[in-house]
Parts: sequence; C-alpha cells; structure tokens
Amino acid sequence: MLKEIDFILSDISFKRIKPADFDALHLDRLNYCYRPLVDLARLFILHSTVELTHDRLQTFSFLFDMDELFEQFIAGFMIRNRSKLLPEKSGVKYHDKSKHLIDHPEPIFRLIPDILVSCEGEKLIIDTKYKILDPKDRKLGVSQSDLYQVIAYALKHECPNVVLLYPAHLLTSAKGEPYVVRYDGKEIRIFVRTIDLNIDMQTQKQLLVEQLEAICACVF
Repeated sequence: MLKEIDFILSDISFKRIKPADFDALHLDRLNYCYRPLVDLARLFILHSTVELTHDRLQTFSFLFDMDELFEQFIAGFMIRNRSKLLPEKSGVKYHDKSKHLIDHPEPIFRLIPDILVSCEGEKLIIDTKYKILDPKDRKLGVSQSDLYQVIAYALKHECPNVVLLYPAHLLTSAKGEPYVVRYDGKEIRIFVRTIDLNIDMQTQKQLLVEQLEAICACVF
C-alpha cells in the first residue's frame, strides 16, 4: 500500500510548511474531503492540541488497545532480551495455549497466560494488567477476578510463581511480600509488581532491562 501511495505521489514535490501557509489554503467542494487531514497536519505543525470545547476543528481518532499494547510490548521485549534477563537455558513463551480450564468430557475454555517463563524445571507466569493501582488500598486495587484468573493459570501449568505486572502510575514501586495461596499441601506465590515505562528507549533501554531482571529474580 505504501509503494502504491508513493507511486501516486511521485509528481508531488516536498515543501517546508509554515503556519502562515494554512491561512492561504483554500478548500473547495472538490477537495473538502481532505479537511480532517489538513487539520491534523495543522495540529502537528503548530505543536497544538485538540480543543474539545468547540467544533471548529475536524479530525479523527487514532486509538490503541492499551491492554493489548502493554502485553505485547512486555512479551516482545522479554523475548528479544531473554539472554540479558534470564539464565542461559531459559525460555520465554507468549500466549501458551496448551492448557484448558475444563478437561472432561472434552477440553474447553482455553487458558492463555500472557507470558510463561521456564528454566530447568522452574516456571514463572507473568500476567500484564494495564490498570492503575491504588497505594491507599490495602489490596493495592488488585481485583479479585484478576487473582482468580492467574490462580487458574498457575494450577493448570503447575507453576508456583506468578507476577501480576502493572505500569507504574500512582504506585511507582511495588515490592511487598507476595500473596500466598495454599492448596493440597502446595503454595502459589502471587507477586504484585510495577514497571516504569516513562523512559527513552533509545538511551535508557538498560533501565527497562534492569526492572524486568529484578522482577524475574523472584524466581530465577
């Protein structure tokens, strides 16, 4: 698609746009459909923002599912930097689909943990949650349904260690003792941790490596 667009615009020359150029721009009925794009360009060039109190500016939304983006970013970063975060023989798997909540009479309700880390028999499940924790709440704002979810993951994968990973907002650091679930003589430890993403990935990538390394160190 980009190559096609490049071909269509092959006769268009580049020009440095100045704020005054917008005042001289006339949109008629033949090119009025480009009004939202022109307004968006105006925002960028004028270093402006959208004002929601009036409707003089026509633009469009460009939205991301932040839950999915956060999950994929953490998983992708861990896979690419596995050798820096974990012991040599470790494996990082994104969206393992090998387990189901119900096994009989047929496997149904597939369980898909975000990240499954394994190393020489030890396992760690990392489940990302793009939510704001509450430092004033004795439960930190962790929802009961999220705990039920990761406990099901841990039971089916026979994994005694789980990390609920949140972005650092109000709660800049979570380093408390894990929640402990005991069953049939065994224990599941659920760690609540946060990660600061307010960094420059070009110059401060090592800071993110160190944060994730510290999170994985609770097991490995």
